[in-house]
Amino acid sequence: GVLAALLVMPLCFGGSAAALLATGGLAAACLMKFSDNGLQFTIHETAMQVLYVPFAPMVKAKARALLEVAVKPLSYGIGGLALVALAAFKVPVRQMAFVTLPVAALWLMLLPRVRRLYLRSLEASVAGLASAFALDQEFVLDSESRGVLLRALDSPDQAVVLHALDRLCAERSPELSLALERLCGHPTARVRREAILRAAILGESSCAPKARAALSDEDAEVRAAAAETLCVLEGDDAVDLVAPLLEDPQKSVRSAATAGLMAKAGVEGEMLGTGRLQALLRGGDAAMRVEAADVLRRLGPSAYRPLRTLLQDPDRKVRAAALKAAAGCADPRLIPVLLQELAGGSHQRRAGRALAAMGAEALEPLMALLKDSRVPRAARLLVPRIVRDIGDVGAFEALRRTAPVMEGQIRLRCYAAMGHLRSALGIRPLPLAEVQARVDAELAEAYGLIASWRVAKERYHTELLEDFVELRIRRAERRVLRLLELRYDRLEVGLVLRNLSLPSQRSFAIEVLDNLLEPPLKKSVMPFFEDLSAGESLEKAKGLAPPPKAPVSFLRDMCQDDDPYAALAAFHAAKVHRENGVIALALSRLSSSEPLAREGALIAIAALGGEGEKAQAAKLKEDKDPAVARLAAALASPTEVSMYSTVEKVLFLKSVPIFERLSGEDLSPLAHVAEVKSCKPQETIFKEGDVGDAVYVIMRGAVEIRVGEKAIARLGPKEAFGEMAVLEAQRRSASATAVTETELLEISSDAFYEVLHEQVEIAEGIIQVLARRLREADEKLGALHGEKGKGG
Repeated sequence: GVLAALLVMPLCFGGSAAALLATGGLAAACLMKFSDNGLQFTIHETAMQVLYVPFAPMVKAKARALLEVAVKPLSYGIGGLALVALAAFKVPVRQMAFVTLPVAALWLMLLPRVRRLYLRSLEASVAGLASAFALDQEFVLDSESRGVLLRALDSPDQAVVLHALDRLCAERSPELSLALERLCGHPTARVRREAILRAAILGESSCAPKARAALSDEDAEVRAAAAETLCVLEGDDAVDLVAPLLEDPQKSVRSAATAGLMAKAGVEGEMLGTGRLQALLRGGDAAMRVEAADVLRRLGPSAYRPLRTLLQDPDRKVRAAALKAAAGCADPRLIPVLLQELAGGSHQRRAGRALAAMGAEALEPLMALLKDSRVPRAARLLVPRIVRDIGDVGAFEALRRTAPVMEGQIRLRCYAAMGHLRSALGIRPLPLAEVQARVDAELAEAYGLIASWRVAKERYHTELLEDFVELRIRRAERRVLRLLELRYDRLEVGLVLRNLSLPSQRSFAIEVLDNLLEPPLKKSVMPFFEDLSAGESLEKAKGLAPPPKAPVSFLRDMCQDDDPYAALAAFHAAKVHRENGVIALALSRLSSSEPLAREGALIAIAALGGEGEKAQAAKLKEDKDPAVARLAAALASPTEVSMYSTVEKVLFLKSVPIFERLSGEDLSPLAHVAEVKSCKPQETIFKEGDVGDAVYVIMRGAVEIRVGEKAIARLGPKEAFGEMAVLEAQRRSASATAVTETELLEISSDAFYEVLHEQVEIAEGIIQVLARRLREADEKLGALHGEKGKGG
């Protein structure tokens, strides 16, 4: 195994040192030199790299940094000093073996200890599922590692069992048949299901009796797995056993039985399954068509024609189910329909997953969509991740050609996708000259922004505009680091990326970066990451920093920016500082494809425009975006109408604890669709048992939360509620009632999930809020018990 490979070098090195001591011949000296130079960079280096596998990425990066920066140079230095000392005393070359032999002996003595620690780390990685071992596809099991995983199959923790099963199935070990047969009867439903499904994939006919028994399992997912597996293992002999499941009360079981019979159970099974699928497709109830999509998802490429019909179904839930099925079908003829859904549909992420499943066939149309400025930016931002998931060298090269001409945030996603692909596919590092040119371009853009804002903020400062400029600078930092991933070790650059924003870890991150870079890159990159003022930073970047723009030019450029949030923030700044020079730009952006840009133009025109301009803006009362239409109607109204713009909602959300770590741009999609709801005293907001379809934030007033007749909490401004039912997709566990005149910001569950998917900071904020509420509940409970104790 790996540890046996580590024995090769010390044995050869020690043996050649002993031969040198015994014979003093040239052959022994040559053998010793070969052991040092030849084996160090071949067998020994490969074995050392594999030993890193059980450890988490941060541990790997720190260990490598310590070895490269401290241990190796120090060892070479000590060795050199020892050589100088021995030469000074005129010790014969032959007698130097007395130095090397103890070193080799110590080396060999340490290896059993290394082996024990290695296996312990391997067991820990299996038990905790917390290290890169769980994801490392290059890891090859030896007999001892396989033994660890086989023992893990007896663990009481289902996560450990599933992880070990996954690794063993990848290796297809001889012991796997018996293990699968045993696990098909595991007490945990999820383990039973996975074992039964693996039996089908691996063709383990010995598991067929267990699959037959599982057809009556109490868990629906296990029954579904058993139906599919039995059709695979027994073919048309399974028809009589599986056919009754076509009437199972659970949809997943019916779908699995239908698909299994159609695909694997001979002519009779195909007739039974096809008849049921046709009935579902022709059903007038949307739920039947959703079930039909679930069957098609399991059938694969043969599902194209009915799936194309379902993708154009008028019912939103049917289209969502069809998109999920499209990923399993992976028929390139579906690409045009999927691109339409990606560009303007309500299920963009599902469309993206389906397009990624199409593979290289989808690459060219996806890149065309990425370059099309008429496509909404939100859709274009998804394309690099979809291309990444296609996962071939062609995807890498397509992003490589296209990234430089994209705007900043799209470039960031392109470079991040390229780094992932380079790591996953083993693509060679990009040439230094190419990385240097791209990094210098990013630095020049960032320094230009710093210089221009340094001048412009004295005239146009607003909270939103400053927040946006800071976000752009942080994104420039991330783009530089993502570019460096294209030349250097991704784990080490990732360590810098994760720790750079943490004050306690920033100096460590910068030190790792400094040790990583080659001199030409180090010269340009390192000053950008130093903690300097804007003036000091620009002074150090004389060769890269362009001259600053005039303040009004800076603001006008922001108003025309490809990023619609930049336009929104710039038009708001123009309104605040009464800058009439943007009116013509505002009129031109009334026809923008981006709702945020149209809203920003409306804000500027309402505050600064004349009657003619306001009349043009009023036409947006018919805008296809509801938020823009409402704002246009409110601004055009002859009487004052209470109306919150996206800018005002962003500023409010930034003051709410669960959102305060997000930038204004990150919050803008959520703020744009959030609606303000006014409640009278004692008005019910939602009742216990209602469907949880929205999250609420109190803007003004107070809300009481009740379970049954008992009040459990009273919430005030800037506090959020209702998020648990949305997160758990459950019905409300409590009622909410307005105590006084109250204004709420209502965020739909769909919008909330969209932002939650993109921003881990929101999840962290919610965890903090829930932890605080739990502490408060514990304190109240403790106080209540204390009072009872005193009363007793």
